[in-house]
Amino acid sequence: MTKDILLGQGAEARVYKSTLFNKPVVNKVRFNKKYRHPKLDSKILSTQMNHELRLLLKCIQNGISVPAIYHVDKSTFTITMEFIEGAKVRDILDSHSSNKKIPLEEHDLNSTKPINKNFDQKNQDPEQQLQPKNLEDLETTLAALIALNLAKMHGLGIVHGDLTTSNMLINNDLTVLTLIDFGLGSISKNPEQIAVDLYVFERALKSSYSHSESFLSKFFPIYTEHCFNSKLIMSKLSEG
Repeated sequence: MTKDILLGQGAEARVYKSTLFNKPVVNKVRFNKKYRHPKLDSKILSTQMNHELRLLLKCIQNGISVPAIYHVDKSTFTITMEFIEGAKVRDILDSHSSNKKIPLEEHDLNSTKPINKNFDQKNQDPEQQLQPKNLEDLETTLAALIALNLAKMHGLGIVHGDLTTSNMLINNDLTVLTLIDFGLGSISKNPEQIAVDLYVFERALKSSYSHSESFLSKFFPIYTEHCFNSKLIMSKLSEG
């Protein structure tokens, strides 16, 4: 197993694309905070890692698509996970609203690099591109997928903590939505906490997608129909 490509870094961890038994994987490595006492730091990092693992396992056990867990290194606070082929929902919405499709092989779904806007798609295998759809159909498909997944996740008492369209990955034929990065997640069925999760999603979508109102008008009816206790959750969301 080798670490080679740094895909991104947050406040708590670095994410690398690597290989395990010649298979592409993602390594999420939590790093030490030098301002903390070493023993306290190790305890905090271990707690954070174990908490994220519990959230991922709960999703896996209940049929919510998240990266499979391959290996956990407690000494380096590293989780080795499945590398998901696909693209970020944020980039798919952006590309279709500007009439540009994303070839999967040109966009590393875990990368922070921008999409290659000058890529020539004419010579690409159609199976390597996201299936063409008009914007209305695309919104309908993605809104339903996201709504059903979030309704199920929230019904299980899982609060993601960073529900942005950059943490949602879509497969080639737009049938499987995979949620990533549960580092800020928690377990709670408190309607107010779940409403905060939805608020983060709503604000992130509005800040990144010019047709957000149209998208949300398709998302919320499906979410409220399928999410347990949705009436109270939506009431809390409306309170701001």
